[in-house]
Formats: sequence, C-alpha cells, structure tokens
Amino acid sequence: MPMGDELASTSLNFTQKSLEISVELIKMLAPLVKKLWDKALDSQHLQVGKVSQAQLFMEAGKAKSAILSNDNFLSKDADTIVEKAKKYGIPVSVVGDGEKVTLSYLERDKAVVNQILQETMRERMRTAPQDVKHFTIEECNLSAIKAEFEKNGIECCFARSANGKIFCQYPAEAAGKVEIVKQDFKAAREKVAYEFKAYPENGKLIIEDTKQQKKIEFSDKLTHTNVQKICMEQFGYSKTEADLAAKKLFDDVSPVQNKLMMEKLTAEKYFANTAQLDAIRSMKVNIRYESDSIYLRNMTFTAVNFADSEHTHISITNGDKATALTPATMSREEMKNICVSELEMTEEQANEAVEKSVKIDVQINSKLRETTIFRNTGEAQTVEIDRTSNNSFSVRLGSTKRDYNFNDEKLAAKISKDFGITEGKAKTFIDKAQKQSAFQNNVARAAKSTKDKASAVAKNLKENLGKHKGAKL
Repeated sequence: MPMGDELASTSLNFTQKSLEISVELIKMLAPLVKKLWDKALDSQHLQVGKVSQAQLFMEAGKAKSAILSNDNFLSKDADTIVEKAKKYGIPVSVVGDGEKVTLSYLERDKAVVNQILQETMRERMRTAPQDVKHFTIEECNLSAIKAEFEKNGIECCFARSANGKIFCQYPAEAAGKVEIVKQDFKAAREKVAYEFKAYPENGKLIIEDTKQQKKIEFSDKLTHTNVQKICMEQFGYSKTEADLAAKKLFDDVSPVQNKLMMEKLTAEKYFANTAQLDAIRSMKVNIRYESDSIYLRNMTFTAVNFADSEHTHISITNGDKATALTPATMSREEMKNICVSELEMTEEQANEAVEKSVKIDVQINSKLRETTIFRNTGEAQTVEIDRTSNNSFSVRLGSTKRDYNFNDEKLAAKISKDFGITEGKAKTFIDKAQKQSAFQNNVARAAKSTKDKASAVAKNLKENLGKHKGAKL
C-alpha cells in the first residue's frame, strides 16, 4: 500500500534556496560602499578564494554578474571549497559558524562552483564511507545468506531493483565480518555442488554425499524443510549447507520426476513455509507516491533501519547499481552527488531522488508515534504504534496496551472505544501501522531485548562487586 503524500516537502528541515541579486540592485547599494567600490573599480587585481560579502559585491560590479547564494553546505566542507576556489581563480564568500554554512559566488562562476562541489563530494565519499553497504545475490541463495548473517550477528535486509537484481544490504561497520561470511558461503556452495547428489534409483529417490560415501533412500514427504533436516542429521551439514543441498535437490530432481513416478514437484509446494519465502517477504515493497516524477519510474526506494542505528537509510536501486542515502546526516548536495556518481543519474533525476529520499525519511520517522488530543482528558498524549505481524499490530498509551487485527471489520470503532478518540483518528493509527514493516520491527525488538538484558547483567555485576569492595579473599 503506497504511502500518502500528507507530509510534503514543506515539512522538511533543510531547504535549498537560491538568491539572485541583480546588477541593478548592486548599483543601488553602491553609494553605501562608495569608497570600497571606487577602489575596486580602479584595481586590476582579481580577488580569489575566500572573500567577504562586501568584496564579493565589488567583484560582482566589476564582472557585471549577479550573485548566487546557497545555504545548505556542511561547514566541514567550507575549507575544501575555499581552497579549490583559490586554485580555480574565483572568489567565494562563506558565512556561518554552525553545522551548515552559506556559500555565495558569482553567477558567472556557476559552472566552476558546480565542478568544485562535485570534486569535494567525491573526495568526501572516499574518506567517509556510507553507513550502508551492499552486494548482489541470487534469489535462490537468500535464506542461506540470511542464516549465515544471523549466525554471525550481522543485520541485513534485501532490496529488488526494477530489472530484478537483488541487493543484500548491511551496516558499513560490519564490512569486515561480511567478507568472511561471503567466503564461508562460497566454500559451502562449492562443497555442496561437488559432494551432494540426488538421483532416482530403482524407482526410489536417493540422496548421497560422495565424500562421505554415504547414500540414503529418501522416503519422507518431499519438501525443502524435510530435505534440509535429513542433510543436517545424516550428513552433518550446517544449516547453510543443508539449505543449499535442498535447493540443489529441487534443481536435480525436477527433470527426472517421471522416472520416480512422483506427483509433479512445484516450487510452491516444495518451498512452502520455508525461510526462503520469509527472506523474500522481508524485501520491503518499493515505496511509491502518486506525485513521483517520471524521472524515477525505473528506480526503487527502500527504507532501511538497523537496530543499532538511530537513523533511517534510504536505499535506491537504478538498474544494476544501488546506493544508500542517510538524509539525517547528509546535505542535499552530498546526496545529489552520490546519486550522480554512484547511480549514474542525470542532474534532474538526482534532484528528484534526493527530494523523495528526504520525504520518505520524514514520514518514516514520524509514523511510529502519534500525538493525539484525547477527548476524555483534553490532554495531548503520545501513542506508540507497533506492527507485530502481517495481520496484527499494537497500540500503547502509557501502561495501556491493546492488540488488534487488520482483518477486524470494526477495527476503527474498536480503537475509538478503547482509547476515547474519534474513528477518524483511529483510522490514522491503522494507516501508520500498515506502513510499518513487521520484519524490521521484530529485528528492532530483538536487538533492544538483548541490549536490555546485557545492561541488567552489567548492573547486577556492578552491584555485587560494590557489596564485596574491600573484602579479603
């Protein structure tokens, strides 16, 4: 179900403005800076690099150029931009001492400034890796990779591009572990490819591990889950190896079913209720808006939330390429340059992609909680809305928590009665719950539970150590 457009770009915290000061206005202001103006007009020396606003006015007068100003640059980039401006021989003015600064320059130098910003962002990306990394994966390996990641305590999620390419995404800080997992997975896949076989023999289905020289007549119901279980019990395979073997059996047996006089083996029956399907379902639906630009029609946008991160990452795929933006920690210019350099977007596409990413980020981070005026008390209170499965969600207000099912025909009326709100507001709760991902919520809950338990153990240990402080052993 697509997200609504109720939170438009007017809600955004960061806006990009362009202020054009005409030559006529500069002439009107000239008497106020007459001495400096006359001195500048008589001088043949061109000021470059960082200049004051007054000096930039003078350069604008000499060049008969308007001034452009942009207030969405990170202060940590200011020194680099100034150095490059000096190198390219153009004047720029930087105003501000906070996280964001305002950059002003001559309209005449717009192309040079754009080049400077491109170089600055490329250098930043080399020295400051993004929060999310990814690699491509075959759909048949989804559950095996997911199992390996979980075994090694690494979070991951999946995104599918418009052309069917699947990307496994994970936190950048886990990159070292991921490389080891990928090597282990490659080894498991090669082991199964060479050592595991499934074939008909005397009208029976035989599965064999050639290295162990062990054959087994398979007599259970032929499903992925049963094959995986037998491989783990009889051959000592790991969960990943058994998963890969069960998939290989399906590929090997399908062409020879008639020799086994079997009921037709279909993927739907064989893989029913498996981790493979769960992994596929965990791929979030491409987020779309009715107002989406035609420039974005072949791109997919996925919201990624890892348990250990306070920020939402927006994964974008464009054909065979993918990247992730973090609107909370990146400037619009930085995100735009990532889209151009990594996803090979045009300037227009990049602008649209950045706007949509920021919009998604705003909605994702505002939908989990709802501030509501309750008619029983007349007070504004915050309600927590949590999707717990495909069909259910919960609503919590203080110590009161209620569980609901999306299939309940009188759902809005029930919520209205339980919490003393209008049915219209209850429908807002339902809408917010529907836009959440049960999979991501469960991941977050598990991580929080583990963290809470660890904190409790640490606290208990500290208290016990305190009791025995100074005691002789």
